Amino acid sequence: MNNLNKDYSSVYLISIINLDSGLLPKLSNSSKIKIEFFPEGGNLVEGIFNSCVIQVRDIFNKPLQVDSIILSNNKDLKRQLIKINEMGLGKFSLVPNKNINFIITAFHQRKSISVPLMSSNELGYVLTASTNHIKKEVAISIRTNEVTNNLMGPNPITLLVDAGNKTALLDIPVVLTELKKEFLLPYMKLSNGINTISLLGKNDSVLASRSIFILKEQQITPPEITAIKKENDSLTIRIKTTLTGEDNFRPSISVSVLP
Repeated sequence: MNNLNKDYSSVYLISIINLDSGLLPKLSNSSKIKIEFFPEGGNLVEGIFNSCVIQVRDIFNKPLQVDSIILSNNKDLKRQLIKINEMGLGKFSLVPNKNINFIITAFHQRKSISVPLMSSNELGYVLTASTNHIKKEVAISIRTNEVTNNLMGPNPITLLVDAGNKTALLDIPVVLTELKKEFLLPYMKLSNGINTISLLGKNDSVLASRSIFILKEQQITPPEITAIKKENDSLTIRIKTTLTGEDNFRPSISVSVLP
Protein backbone atom coordinates (compact mmCIF):
# COMPACT_ATOMS: atom_id res chain seq x y z
CA MET A 1 0.00 0.00 0.00
CA ASN A 2 3.04 2.30 0.31
CA ASN A 3 3.18 2.58 -3.49
CA LEU A 4 -0.50 3.27 -4.02
CA ASN A 5 -0.34 5.83 -6.83
CA LYS A 6 -0.88 5.88 -10.57
CA ASP A 7 2.74 4.91 -11.30
CA TYR A 8 2.40 1.61 -9.45
CA SER A 9 -1.23 0.78 -10.24
CA SER A 10 -2.66 -1.48 -12.93
CA VAL A 11 -6.11 -2.68 -13.94
CA TYR A 12 -6.64 -6.42 -14.44
CA LEU A 13 -9.74 -8.42 -15.35
CA ILE A 14 -10.27 -11.16 -12.75
CA SER A 15 -12.75 -14.03 -12.49
CA ILE A 16 -14.79 -14.38 -9.31
CA ILE A 17 -15.40 -18.06 -8.50
CA ASN A 18 -17.94 -19.41 -6.06
CA LEU A 19 -16.17 -22.32 -4.35
CA ASP A 20 -19.52 -24.04 -3.78
CA SER A 21 -20.96 -23.77 -7.29
CA GLY A 22 -17.77 -23.28 -9.33
CA LEU A 23 -17.71 -21.40 -12.63
CA LEU A 24 -20.79 -20.53 -14.67
CA PRO A 25 -22.47 -23.54 -16.34
CA LYS A 26 -20.89 -24.66 -19.59
CA LEU A 27 -22.56 -23.44 -22.75
CA SER A 28 -24.70 -25.74 -24.83
CA ASN A 29 -23.78 -23.91 -28.04
CA SER A 30 -20.08 -24.36 -28.81
CA SER A 31 -20.26 -21.75 -31.59
CA LYS A 32 -20.17 -19.12 -28.84
CA ILE A 33 -16.70 -20.21 -27.74
CA LYS A 34 -14.01 -17.51 -27.92
CA ILE A 35 -10.40 -18.63 -28.43
CA GLU A 36 -7.42 -16.32 -27.91
CA PHE A 37 -3.68 -16.87 -28.36
CA PHE A 38 -0.85 -15.47 -26.23
CA PRO A 39 2.62 -16.37 -27.59
CA GLU A 40 5.37 -16.39 -24.99
CA GLY A 41 7.24 -13.14 -25.50
CA GLY A 42 4.37 -11.74 -27.57
CA ASN A 43 5.42 -13.13 -30.98
CA LEU A 44 5.08 -16.23 -33.12
CA VAL A 45 8.28 -16.28 -35.17
CA GLU A 46 8.72 -18.46 -38.25
CA GLY A 47 11.30 -21.21 -38.42
CA ILE A 48 12.06 -21.56 -34.69
CA PHE A 49 10.52 -23.23 -31.65
CA ASN A 50 7.62 -21.25 -30.13
CA SER A 51 5.47 -21.71 -27.03
CA CYS A 52 1.96 -20.31 -26.93
CA VAL A 53 -0.78 -20.09 -24.30
CA ILE A 54 -4.39 -20.53 -25.38
CA GLN A 55 -7.37 -19.00 -23.54
CA VAL A 56 -10.91 -20.32 -24.02
CA ARG A 57 -13.87 -18.20 -22.92
CA ASP A 58 -17.64 -18.41 -23.22
CA ILE A 59 -20.18 -15.84 -24.42
CA PHE A 60 -20.02 -14.17 -21.00
CA ASN A 61 -16.22 -13.83 -21.32
CA LYS A 62 -15.79 -16.38 -18.51
CA PRO A 63 -13.16 -19.17 -18.61
CA LEU A 64 -14.49 -22.33 -20.23
CA GLN A 65 -12.99 -25.81 -19.85
CA VAL A 66 -13.90 -27.46 -23.14
CA ASP A 67 -13.80 -31.23 -23.58
CA SER A 68 -10.66 -31.14 -25.75
CA ILE A 69 -8.63 -28.98 -28.14
CA ILE A 70 -6.46 -30.21 -31.01
CA LEU A 71 -3.77 -28.41 -33.01
CA SER A 72 -3.50 -29.66 -36.61
CA ASN A 73 -2.22 -28.45 -39.96
CA ASN A 74 -2.87 -28.91 -43.68
CA LYS A 75 0.49 -30.53 -44.49
CA ASP A 76 0.45 -33.79 -42.54
CA LEU A 77 -1.82 -35.79 -40.26
CA LYS A 78 0.06 -34.97 -37.06
CA ARG A 79 -2.13 -33.67 -34.28
CA GLN A 80 -1.26 -32.19 -30.90
CA LEU A 81 -3.71 -32.55 -28.03
CA ILE A 82 -3.83 -29.42 -25.87
CA LYS A 83 -4.88 -29.86 -22.24
CA ILE A 84 -7.25 -27.18 -20.94
CA ASN A 85 -7.66 -26.55 -17.21
CA GLU A 86 -10.75 -25.31 -15.38
CA MET A 87 -9.68 -21.72 -15.99
CA GLY A 88 -9.83 -22.30 -19.75
CA LEU A 89 -6.04 -22.14 -20.14
CA GLY A 90 -3.71 -24.43 -22.05
CA LYS A 91 -0.26 -24.38 -23.63
CA PHE A 92 1.21 -25.83 -26.82
CA SER A 93 4.40 -25.59 -28.86
CA LEU A 94 5.14 -25.51 -32.59
CA VAL A 95 7.52 -24.29 -35.29
CA PRO A 96 5.54 -21.87 -37.49
CA ASN A 97 5.94 -22.05 -41.26
CA LYS A 98 4.41 -19.61 -43.76
CA ASN A 99 3.62 -22.54 -46.09
CA ILE A 100 1.65 -24.43 -43.43
CA ASN A 101 -1.81 -23.51 -42.17
CA PHE A 102 -2.31 -24.40 -38.51
CA ILE A 103 -5.82 -24.99 -37.21
CA ILE A 104 -7.14 -25.09 -33.65
CA THR A 105 -10.26 -27.25 -33.15
CA ALA A 106 -12.20 -27.16 -29.88
CA PHE A 107 -14.64 -29.96 -28.99
CA HIS A 108 -17.35 -29.24 -26.47
CA GLN A 109 -20.55 -31.13 -25.69
CA ARG A 110 -20.60 -33.08 -28.98
CA LYS A 111 -19.99 -29.96 -31.03
CA SER A 112 -16.81 -28.47 -32.48
CA ILE A 113 -15.45 -25.17 -33.69
CA SER A 114 -12.28 -24.57 -35.71
CA VAL A 115 -10.27 -21.36 -35.90
CA PRO A 116 -6.98 -20.59 -37.66
CA LEU A 117 -3.92 -20.03 -35.54
CA MET A 118 -2.80 -16.42 -35.31
CA SER A 119 -0.38 -15.31 -38.00
CA SER A 120 3.35 -15.74 -37.44
CA ASN A 121 6.02 -13.16 -38.19
CA GLU A 122 8.91 -13.63 -40.59
CA LEU A 123 11.04 -11.42 -38.33
CA GLY A 124 11.21 -11.34 -34.55
CA TYR A 125 12.50 -12.73 -31.29
CA VAL A 126 11.07 -15.33 -28.92
CA LEU A 127 11.56 -14.61 -25.22
CA THR A 128 10.85 -17.34 -22.66
CA ALA A 129 11.22 -17.25 -18.88
CA SER A 130 10.94 -20.26 -16.56
CA THR A 131 10.95 -19.78 -12.79
CA ASN A 132 12.74 -22.20 -10.45
CA HIS A 133 11.45 -21.46 -6.96
CA ILE A 134 13.79 -23.98 -5.31
CA LYS A 135 16.94 -22.43 -6.77
CA LYS A 136 15.40 -18.93 -6.63
CA GLU A 137 16.25 -18.08 -10.22
CA VAL A 138 14.61 -17.50 -13.59
CA ALA A 139 15.92 -19.20 -16.74
CA ILE A 140 15.82 -16.74 -19.63
CA SER A 141 15.96 -17.94 -23.23
CA ILE A 142 16.14 -15.66 -26.29
CA ARG A 143 15.83 -17.13 -29.78
CA THR A 144 15.58 -15.74 -33.29
CA ASN A 145 15.80 -16.96 -36.89
CA GLU A 146 18.49 -16.37 -39.50
CA VAL A 147 16.48 -13.75 -41.39
CA THR A 148 16.12 -11.57 -38.28
CA ASN A 149 19.71 -12.12 -37.23
CA ASN A 150 21.06 -11.07 -40.64
CA LEU A 151 18.87 -7.97 -40.64
CA MET A 152 19.81 -6.86 -37.11
CA GLY A 153 23.53 -7.42 -37.65
CA PRO A 154 25.80 -6.24 -34.82
CA ASN A 155 23.19 -3.98 -33.22
CA PRO A 156 23.19 -4.49 -29.41
CA ILE A 157 20.28 -6.07 -27.57
CA THR A 158 19.30 -5.05 -24.05
CA LEU A 159 17.19 -6.87 -21.49
CA LEU A 160 14.97 -4.59 -19.40
CA VAL A 161 13.69 -5.99 -16.11
CA ASP A 162 10.90 -3.85 -14.66
CA ALA A 163 10.47 -5.10 -11.10
CA GLY A 164 8.00 -2.49 -9.91
CA ASN A 165 10.08 -0.41 -7.53
CA LYS A 166 13.40 -1.12 -9.25
CA THR A 167 14.61 -1.50 -12.82
CA ALA A 168 17.70 -3.33 -14.06
CA LEU A 169 19.36 -3.03 -17.47
CA LEU A 170 21.48 -5.96 -18.65
CA ASP A 171 23.54 -5.98 -21.87
CA ILE A 172 23.20 -9.43 -23.41
CA PRO A 173 24.88 -10.06 -26.78
CA VAL A 174 23.15 -12.80 -28.77
CA VAL A 175 25.66 -15.27 -30.20
CA LEU A 176 25.29 -14.92 -33.97
CA THR A 177 26.24 -18.52 -34.82
CA GLU A 178 23.75 -20.08 -32.38
CA LEU A 179 20.83 -17.69 -32.91
CA LYS A 180 20.03 -17.96 -29.21
CA LYS A 181 21.14 -16.84 -25.77
CA GLU A 182 20.37 -18.50 -22.43
CA PHE A 183 21.23 -17.37 -18.92
CA LEU A 184 19.94 -17.33 -15.34
CA LEU A 185 18.42 -14.33 -13.61
CA PRO A 186 18.54 -14.53 -9.78
CA TYR A 187 15.52 -13.63 -7.67
CA MET A 188 17.55 -10.86 -6.03
CA LYS A 189 17.14 -8.76 -9.20
CA LEU A 190 13.36 -9.16 -9.06
CA SER A 191 10.57 -8.05 -6.76
CA ASN A 192 7.69 -9.91 -5.18
CA GLY A 193 4.69 -9.96 -7.49
CA ILE A 194 4.56 -9.25 -11.22
CA ASN A 195 7.83 -8.49 -13.03
CA THR A 196 7.94 -7.47 -16.69
CA ILE A 197 10.89 -8.62 -18.79
CA SER A 198 11.38 -6.88 -22.14
CA LEU A 199 13.91 -7.34 -24.93
CA LEU A 200 14.93 -3.99 -26.40
CA GLY A 201 16.57 -3.37 -29.76
CA LYS A 202 17.76 -0.29 -31.60
CA ASN A 203 16.28 2.99 -30.27
CA ASP A 204 14.82 1.01 -27.35
CA SER A 205 12.21 -0.64 -29.59
CA VAL A 206 10.48 -3.56 -27.84
CA LEU A 207 11.36 -6.82 -29.64
CA ALA A 208 9.63 -9.15 -27.16
CA SER A 209 8.11 -8.90 -23.70
CA ARG A 210 6.53 -11.09 -21.07
CA SER A 211 5.51 -10.97 -17.40
CA ILE A 212 6.38 -13.41 -14.63
CA PHE A 213 5.12 -13.74 -11.07
CA ILE A 214 7.70 -14.04 -8.29
CA LEU A 215 6.90 -15.04 -4.70
CA LYS A 216 9.90 -14.82 -2.42
CA GLU A 217 9.84 -16.70 0.85
CA GLN A 218 10.59 -14.48 3.81
CA GLN A 219 12.36 -16.05 6.77
CA ILE A 220 10.79 -14.30 9.74
CA THR A 221 12.14 -14.79 13.25
CA PRO A 222 9.37 -14.49 15.87
CA PRO A 223 9.80 -11.59 18.31
CA GLU A 224 11.47 -12.48 21.60
CA ILE A 225 10.35 -11.14 25.00
CA THR A 226 13.56 -10.14 26.77
CA ALA A 227 12.20 -8.63 29.98
CA ILE A 228 8.99 -8.19 31.95
CA LYS A 229 8.82 -5.64 34.76
CA LYS A 230 5.87 -5.16 37.12
CA GLU A 231 5.66 -1.98 39.17
CA ASN A 232 2.51 -0.94 41.04
CA ASP A 233 -0.25 -0.82 38.42
CA SER A 234 2.08 -0.78 35.41
CA LEU A 235 3.61 -3.53 33.33
CA THR A 236 6.68 -3.03 31.09
CA ILE A 237 7.53 -5.58 28.40
CA ARG A 238 10.70 -5.44 26.28
CA ILE A 239 10.53 -7.19 22.88
CA LYS A 240 13.47 -7.93 20.55
CA THR A 241 12.95 -8.53 16.83
CA THR A 242 15.31 -9.03 13.89
CA LEU A 243 13.02 -7.25 11.45
CA THR A 244 13.97 -3.81 10.15
CA GLY A 245 12.18 -1.01 8.37
CA GLU A 246 13.11 -2.57 5.01
CA ASP A 247 10.90 -5.54 5.88
CA ASN A 248 7.94 -3.17 6.12
CA PHE A 249 7.65 -4.07 9.81
CA ARG A 250 5.02 -2.22 11.80
CA PRO A 251 5.20 -3.38 15.45
CA SER A 252 2.06 -3.52 17.55
CA ILE A 253 1.01 -5.02 20.86
CA SER A 254 -2.36 -6.02 22.22
CA VAL A 255 -3.03 -6.31 25.98
CA SER A 256 -6.13 -7.75 27.59
CA VAL A 257 -6.92 -7.18 31.29
CA LEU A 258 -9.24 -9.63 33.04
CA PRO A 259 -10.79 -9.14 36.50
